[in-house]
Amino acid sequence: MSNVTTAFRDQFQDDLRHDYQQMGSRLKPFVNIDPLAAENGYYDYLGTVEAYEKTGRAEEVNPLEPNHTKRKCSMKDFLAPLYVDKFDQKRTQVDLVSGYRKSIASALGRKADARILEAATGTAYEGRDGSTAVPFLAAQTIAANYVESGSPAASNITLAKLRKTLGLLTGNEAIENDNFALVTVAYTNFQLQSLLKICEELKVDNLTTMALASGKPNVVFHGMNFVRVSNLIVKKTGNNRSCIAFTKDAINFCENGDIEVEINYIPNRTATLVNGMMTGDAARMREKGVVEILCDETVI
Repeated sequence: MSNVTTAFRDQFQDDLRHDYQQMGSRLKPFVNIDPLAAENGYYDYLGTVEAYEKTGRAEEVNPLEPNHTKRKCSMKDFLAPLYVDKFDQKRTQVDLVSGYRKSIASALGRKADARILEAATGTAYEGRDGSTAVPFLAAQTIAANYVESGSPAASNITLAKLRKTLGLLTGNEAIENDNFALVTVAYTNFQLQSLLKICEELKVDNLTTMALASGKPNVVFHGMNFVRVSNLIVKKTGNNRSCIAFTKDAINFCENGDIEVEINYIPNRTATLVNGMMTGDAARMREKGVVEILCDETVI
């Protein structure tokens, strides 16, 4: 019999394929972006004042005392460097440098989203020098066992929790002209099945349901922007995932330019350094424009 099998050959693809991951930032378009060419940025806010009734003719006025606050956003530097050994590149037919560059840019984009979510419910800083710590308001957290009536029961994301979210934000006058499209809800794949159940309950149009079911990361649902982000960057305590609802002006992302990726050959390492850099960070500007929705992921 012929030994033709010795003439068979192997074929290798010349492209570098990436593992499943969130490719870049999904939340930056939904927060305030502030260019900042300094170490710290400060943002002034004016509290509300109340009018009073005039009770006498030509009486002396009582000047109001508005509350001025100054919120701080500090810059941080982030790196994502990878080396490509020159001899490794010679032994493969894929373009390692281009593949690494895309992976690095994605990592920095995810880091931006992670910082936005951490700032949403983390400690903010205010005052003349930004040294006064401002904790997140407990009243802005919806418990994992929240129900509108009856006995509390653990649940994932529910219609009741979404209604409570809008109630908190509108009650705080955080949504301009009650335009719910200004509200963004960051959730993960672990809330998707529950959201699809809500679609069935509300008999939502097929386009929205299909967009959610197909995995589209940004969907307008229940009047709000629902943005799915990697579960790796969303806080989870025990069984409870912290989904975050926020208005655009409640969170700032301060940055000194966009993400940069440099490619330089390093002779003493006989390697190419692909180095991604990002200078920026997020800060919560207004507590009453953020709602934390605790979702028990053991429940669908």
